[in-house]
Amino acid sequence: MLGLYLLFIFIGAALVTPWIWGTVQILLPSSALAHYPFHRYVNRALLVLAIAGLWPLVRLRLFPGFFEAGFKRNRTMYRDLIRGSTLGFISLALFVFWVIVAGNREWVPHHQLKQILLHIQQSVGTAVVVGVLEELLFRGVVFGVLRRSYGFLFSGVLSSLLYAMVHFFQKPAPPASVGAWTGFEMLVRMASGFADLSALLPSFLNLTLAGFVLSALRERTGALWMSIGLHGGWIFWLKSYAFLTQPRPSTFVSFWGSSALIDGWFAFACLWIGIIGISWVSPFRMVPKLDKSEAVYVR
Repeated sequence: MLGLYLLFIFIGAALVTPWIWGTVQILLPSSALAHYPFHRYVNRALLVLAIAGLWPLVRLRLFPGFFEAGFKRNRTMYRDLIRGSTLGFISLALFVFWVIVAGNREWVPHHQLKQILLHIQQSVGTAVVVGVLEELLFRGVVFGVLRRSYGFLFSGVLSSLLYAMVHFFQKPAPPASVGAWTGFEMLVRMASGFADLSALLPSFLNLTLAGFVLSALRERTGALWMSIGLHGGWIFWLKSYAFLTQPRPSTFVSFWGSSALIDGWFAFACLWIGIIGISWVSPFRMVPKLDKSEAVYVR
C-alpha cells in the first residue's frame, strides 16, 4: 500500500501540474505565482497530494491518524519541542562556527538590521511549516506505516532514503513549452542529479543520515515533537547559511561544503556523531514487528 501511496503522489503530481500551471497563467498572468519556475509547481503538487493521500490510508487503517502518528499530546511535548529546536539550532551553529574558524567561509559584513530581522522572520516561518509538514509525511506517515510491519532499522533506512531522494531533486531550467506530459519530463530532469556520482557523495548520504537521525528521535520519544524541533532548527540554518556567510577563495570545499551546507564530508561526520550519540543514550532495539492493535511505537 505504501508503494501505491507513493505512485499516487508522483504520477498524480506529474499529471496535474501542467493543468495547475496553465490555470494560473490564464487567471493570474501578472501575479508573482505565474512567474514561479515550473519545478516549483511540481514540488508543491507533490506536497499537496502527499497530504491528500493520507485519507485513504486512514480509511484502510494503515495510517493510524495524526495523534498516533506522532502528534499525541503528552507531558513532555513542549519540553521535547524546545529541546529539539535548541539542539537543531545549536548543532548547526557550532557547524557554522567551525567552518568559519577553518577559513572556508566568513560572515557577510554589509547586512542592515532591517534585512536581518526580515530574514529571521521568513526563516522561522519556513522552519515551522517545513518542520511540521515534512515530519508528518516522512516520520509520521512513511516511517509510521513501515514501522507497523517492520523493525526500526529497516523502516528508518527506507524512509530516510525516500526523504533524501525527494530533497535531492535538482532545479532544472523551465521547459520550452508546457504540455500534458511536461510534468513527467520535469520529474525526470529533477532526478538527473542521481546520475552524477560527485553530487551523490556526500550530499545524498548526508540527507539520508539526517532522515535517520529524525527517525531515531521519533522512535525514541514516541512522538514527533522533538524531531519537529530538531528539523526546524536545521531548516533555520539551511536558510540562513548563504545569507549570513560567504565563501572564501582557495578553501577545501569538498570537505567543509558549499553554501548548501549539507554537501561536505564534515557534515557527514557530524551526522554520524549524532547517530552515535542517540544510540549511546538509548541503544537501538531490533524489534522485528509491531502488532497493529498496539501502539505504533515502542519506547
